[in-house]
Amino acid sequence: MSGLLHKAMLAMAAVLATACSNLVEVRPLATGRVEVSAFELRGAELSILRRETQRLCPTGADVLRQAARDQQPSDPAGRWQAWMNRAATWVDAPQREAQMVVVCKPTLDALTVAAAPASPPAAPTPDPSNDAPAPTGPIWPSW
Repeated sequence: MSGLLHKAMLAMAAVLATACSNLVEVRPLATGRVEVSAFELRGAELSILRRETQRLCPTGADVLRQAARDQQPSDPAGRWQAWMNRAATWVDAPQREAQMVVVCKPTLDALTVAAAPASPPAAPTPDPSNDAPAPTGPIWPSW
């Protein structure tokens, strides 16, 4: 019985580890336009962020910035500096995550709504209870 419980706990731990690694933090960003959405995404891997972008922006998106854990800075010119950088990374690995900033392409419906001219306001209807004559004569503003 203990073996079955042990296997179940290992399976549950694997499921939780997989679920936690696929979490994506999504923050909406201001664009200044109602029909256009923008998001900042953070997660474990760039591929997960791309799938989330497809879900958030079904009409497509422009990627403004992206960075991932496997994207390393270019190697320095000297061997000594490269060796020191590798040693420092081995001793204290940087905790980097994947990041992406995207701007969704607007849908056709949003474009037509944004491009439609606003209808003029309706003319006010006169109030029949107010039958007083309109004032006549010059208007002298007092400043």
